[in-house]
Amino acid sequence: MYLSDLNPHLRFATYLRYEMVYNQKTVQVTDCRIFYVTEGSAEVSIEGREYQLVPGSLFYCHAGSRYTVRTHQGFSHICLNFDLTQVHQQYTLPFLPIS
Repeated sequence: MYLSDLNPHLRFATYLRYEMVYNQKTVQVTDCRIFYVTEGSAEVSIEGREYQLVPGSLFYCHAGSRYTVRTHQGFSHICLNFDLTQVHQQYTLPFLPIS
């Protein structure tokens, strides 16, 4: 892919809040993802490394990544799922209001 090929397609955007501890199973994504943490904390494991997610931090993973998130009570983040091209634009999910 060349820089000139970039034409991002936003598949999904929402604000998510976890009121209790949540241990996600490992997921392998087909799109790119950005999480912007607004409240609370969590740990993310990606490619064998652990990172802390705290308010004001940004987590990005590219298509094909495998990651696991463990949240703590009161964890909130804005989630954007997108592709770098329009090839899979038919797979858009409903957008939920970000409040």
